Amino acid sequence: MKLKIDKILSLLFIAMLVLSVSAVGIPRVLASPTDVVVVPSLIELPREPGLTGTEFTVTVEIHDVLDLYGVDIQFGWDTEWIGYVSHTAKIPVETYPDGIMHEPPGGFWVRNDVDETASMPGAEPETMFWLAYASMYPAAPFDGSGIAFEMTFVVKKQPDEALGEPDAVITLKITSSTLADSTGTAIEHERYDGTVIIPAAPWVRPEGPLLKVMPETVDGMGISNTFESDVYLTGVDPYWDVAGFDIVYNFDPMLIEAVSVTIDPDGWFASFWPSGILIVRNEIDNTAGTVWVVFLGIPSEGGEHTEVYGEGRLFTVTFHEIYEAPVHPPETCSLALSPTIIAGYPHPERSEPPYYNKESAIPVPHTVEHGFYKSKLKLLGAVIDLFTQYPAPYGGQGPDLPSDMFWPQKEVVLYAKVTYNDWPEQMKDVAFEVKDPHGTVWGIFYDRTDAVGIASVSFRLPWPCDDPDYYKGEWKVFATVDVACEVINDTLTFKYDYLVNIWKVTTDMPNYAHCEDILVTIEYGSWAMQYYDVVFTVTIVDETGVPFGFTYVMLTVGGAQYCVYKNDTVSLSIHVPKFARAGIATIYVGALSDFPQCGGCALCPLYTPPPTIGIKAAWA
Repeated sequence: MKLKIDKILSLLFIAMLVLSVSAVGIPRVLASPTDVVVVPSLIELPREPGLTGTEFTVTVEIHDVLDLYGVDIQFGWDTEWIGYVSHTAKIPVETYPDGIMHEPPGGFWVRNDVDETASMPGAEPETMFWLAYASMYPAAPFDGSGIAFEMTFVVKKQPDEALGEPDAVITLKITSSTLADSTGTAIEHERYDGTVIIPAAPWVRPEGPLLKVMPETVDGMGISNTFESDVYLTGVDPYWDVAGFDIVYNFDPMLIEAVSVTIDPDGWFASFWPSGILIVRNEIDNTAGTVWVVFLGIPSEGGEHTEVYGEGRLFTVTFHEIYEAPVHPPETCSLALSPTIIAGYPHPERSEPPYYNKESAIPVPHTVEHGFYKSKLKLLGAVIDLFTQYPAPYGGQGPDLPSDMFWPQKEVVLYAKVTYNDWPEQMKDVAFEVKDPHGTVWGIFYDRTDAVGIASVSFRLPWPCDDPDYYKGEWKVFATVDVACEVINDTLTFKYDYLVNIWKVTTDMPNYAHCEDILVTIEYGSWAMQYYDVVFTVTIVDETGVPFGFTYVMLTVGGAQYCVYKNDTVSLSIHVPKFARAGIATIYVGALSDFPQCGGCALCPLYTPPPTIGIKAAWA
């Protein structure tokens, strides 16, 4: 009996309130039976992936009731699949016109509680929400239909068709319901539960990988120059179990010639195969303009291997330039991959296309992105080419091309190559003018060309005492020379900035208990077109200044296009040890060229303001 006390409390309370008026009550007759019902009775979510996090709302309604003066409804659901978000008890109708019960002067709330552990004392089994309310005299009884409460849920989990899981069918169950009239008498009624169907996420065949020539565009530097062209495989899903390749790389043999081919130069593909790889074909044909490579992975004797995933470099072709264009526009050619075959490891247990239970390897669907080569324009007459100390193409070699970036206090070496019809102009005086992003001239330098027609000067980028960041941005250099009474010029630009900028530092939570891990995410970017190693460091100190966590990661930055930052993110984890004092902890994030003990230095300022987190006086 003790377990039933809460359940009937509202009815007893109603009975005491209405004793003085019960003798004069006028009986009423309903045309339809009274119902307590979940609306809608069925919610079927769309059959598509990604339903986790989807919210939906239901109402529990009382239909066709007369003389309603008290209500007690208990409600439950399956917390494995859905979770409670919020609810609104729609009492009284003067506040919620679509609700139930009347005022004045109000009523007596007995229950309006949520407990997803289904452990409320006195509740029926599986009850997670309990609503109990009694009207108070002189409030009028409620007649008609209305919403007792509405509740919003969120999908916590979705079945997976690929794992053979069926649709989740969830009952929104009215575990108990009691309605009372103004005399305290129970009102007979029917109750109808609701149903939610969460369809299993349909299996979707992963997209095939991408074969890609990198870099996408190669600007020729002239006869006798060499360059490398890489073929990458990206976006590889393990489902395809890529096992081998048959690829023909096409080029124009009138413009360039292939010198060598290196298959799997980084050992990426071989790392998935216990017995390495087998190279079947590695042929160069500079008459036809093709490179033909065929290779495959070798599993263990039992066929064991790791499914290939991610991205990696398949092979590298080294080319030699043999042509310069005499007139504009210069000749071009595609660096095309055709035909291409990617073989998937046999999976006879799979019936879906393209496997069809075959015992043999299958062709893996894939897409191809070709490359492009543009020959160098052979400039005749008087020509000056201004560039920096960086190797081609990063130094701005070529007319009006930019150089790669420079960072604070770095020396800039300027070269000017002066020629006439490709023959060096010796003993010519070249002037170099250097301007900062604000148009201020920092110096004009001079040098005389040597035996190969090159003049060279250098200067170190300024870093004044006051607001040195003011000078970051795009610097310009102008070079001029007189050749046979014709003044010719070239202009070069470069970015002046920190080698790496830390844009943002965040953590996965605002507060952490002892023995939890702090996930620190760093967003960073660089102007650098060349590649540099950078060490990102994270140090966390507690409220009293005691360091309790340090970690680092060495990454390679670079690969930017001129005037476009190359941005990326990295996440590092630090454990909260027992000795870390509770309170506010501070996170210090910076970037180094190497550890100071190894001669490295800071590449940018400390990220400010340093983020803070809370350390709880609790265990995880």
